[in-house]
Amino acid sequence: MIIAINHKWLKDLSDEDYYKLPYMSASRLKDDGSFKSKATKDAMLLGQLIHHFFMFETDYPQADTIEPAIYQRGLHLAKVLCNSEAGKIVKSFTEHYEIAGMADVVNQQTGEGLTFKAKCDCLPSKSFDYLFDIKTTSTDYVKAFDQYGYDVQMTLYCMIFRKAEAKLIFINKKTEKVDVMEYTPTDASKAKVWQLMTETKQLKQLIND
Repeated sequence: MIIAINHKWLKDLSDEDYYKLPYMSASRLKDDGSFKSKATKDAMLLGQLIHHFFMFETDYPQADTIEPAIYQRGLHLAKVLCNSEAGKIVKSFTEHYEIAGMADVVNQQTGEGLTFKAKCDCLPSKSFDYLFDIKTTSTDYVKAFDQYGYDVQMTLYCMIFRKAEAKLIFINKKTEKVDVMEYTPTDASKAKVWQLMTETKQLKQLIND
C-alpha cells in the first residue's frame, strides 16, 4: 500500500523556483518508465501556449520569438477550451490555479519511498474532492491517457494534493474537440507507481555506484 505523508502546498511559487526543487516529479518517473513523449518541439510549444492562454489569459512571455501561426493557433484553441462546458467549470474556480505541492510518497509496509513535487493546473478548495489537469493531444484522448502514462501522474497528483479523483480535460489540437475523463486511483495504479519508484531508486543507486 502506498501513502503520502508530509504533504505541503507551495503557493505562489515561480516556475524557476519550482524546477529548482530537488525532488522527483511525476514526469520524470514516467520517463524512467518509458512513457516518454514523442511530440515535436512545435507541438510541445503549442500545448504550452494553449495552457498559458487558458489559465492566465495574458500574453505569453517572449511572444516575439514564436512563429505567428503557432502563436495564433494556440490562442484560438485556448478560446475553444474556454468556451467549452468543461472549460467554464474550471474557470468557475477563480483561485487555486497552478498550485505546486510536495509529499513523501512511501510504501506503508517497508517505509521506503521518495519525495515528489507536482504542479496542479486547478485545485479546488477542500470542499471539492477532485483536481483538474489540462492535457493537449493530437489523438484519441483514451489512447493518449494510456500512451503517456497519465494513470501514474494522476495517481501521484491525487496523493500529493490529497484528492480522491482527477478530472482530465483533453483538447484535441487537430479536431478542436474537448473531452473530460474522470480518473480515480486504483490499487493497481498505486502498485505501478511503487514499481516505478523502486526501479528509479535502483537505477540511481547503480549510477552512484
